[in-house]
Amino acid sequence: MTLKRLVIVLLLVLGPPAAYAYVRAGDFGHVAIVNGRLVTSATGDGCPIAWIEQDEAQARLVVLKHAGRQPSVLHRAPSLSGLALEGGGAFVAESERGSGRPSASLVRVDIASGEAREVGELPRAAAEIAAGDGYVCWREHWGSALPGVNFVAAGAPLDVIRAQPASGGEAATVTIISGEPGESVEAAALIGARDGRVYWVEYGGAANEGETVLRQASLPGGRPETVAREPGRRNAALSGNALLWTAPSVEAGSARAFCSVKRLLPGESRPEVIADWLEPKGQLRPLDGSVYVRERSRLWRLGEEKGDQRVVSSEFWSAVATHVTTDEEYEFVRTAGGLDLLSRPLTWRARLMRTIGR
Repeated sequence: MTLKRLVIVLLLVLGPPAAYAYVRAGDFGHVAIVNGRLVTSATGDGCPIAWIEQDEAQARLVVLKHAGRQPSVLHRAPSLSGLALEGGGAFVAESERGSGRPSASLVRVDIASGEAREVGELPRAAAEIAAGDGYVCWREHWGSALPGVNFVAAGAPLDVIRAQPASGGEAATVTIISGEPGESVEAAALIGARDGRVYWVEYGGAANEGETVLRQASLPGGRPETVAREPGRRNAALSGNALLWTAPSVEAGSARAFCSVKRLLPGESRPEVIADWLEPKGQLRPLDGSVYVRERSRLWRLGEEKGDQRVVSSEFWSAVATHVTTDEEYEFVRTAGGLDLLSRPLTWRARLMRTIGR
């Protein structure tokens, strides 16, 4: 009886604090302060999250190698842009600031050791980088026509997508996309590289009245092919072996207040709708065959079938960028002092590990 009473007393004394600690472990925790401007961020390849921050003095590649640990500066340069994590390395475009030379270097930084080596030369700093299947792809944004390219209107912005072997070698031009004359916004965005192909979106017309065209090409420089067309400015992602993108709501009809998510599997010619009635500007975040959608205040996880979707995080409004790993949600948020990186567990395991201090 004495032992039983002792157990009861311990449960009464320690139970409430333990339960409170477990509940608190589901809140957002502070990970790091972004020192300067957030250039870009990425996750993948077993790395929870990495980002590039830029101030007046230099740019820094910062990497969080393990959840719950402190992030570390992996590489410094006058200017860095583009970021992709693949094969234990981080691929970035490195260039000089204020030199008057638009050219840059494609650099691979080893995540484990921090060793950096140049694997290619770029005619212009990369706006985006994607890596996969032994190739690195990047998008260059030009404010006006390329030298020697005469078939586009003068003053129209251009986006050029190129690819080269990840270990180094000659770069091949995949495609050149012309934007609207008089506009400086990007005419395209990279989706990613997978299964020997590179995927991207092309934008035409105004954001609300134009259209988005999903395109693909075999690596390193195959002929571009059209996958789908959607009205308005949409976003897309690769999740596992599937291509997903946002589109007008199927069930809401002409109402622009909602969107759906379509998925196209390899070998299929028609996409299937796997989610509907989402916010029109929801951002897709892929993870190991799953896909998440970040709305203004909620994070949804989508299942394999239509209607199989659930909210995994909510009550959050001010995210600048969102990333999802197996157990954690990472949010870059604006604060009075600048920009902070926060994280919140998405699974029972992650919450438990945070409660016991990992």
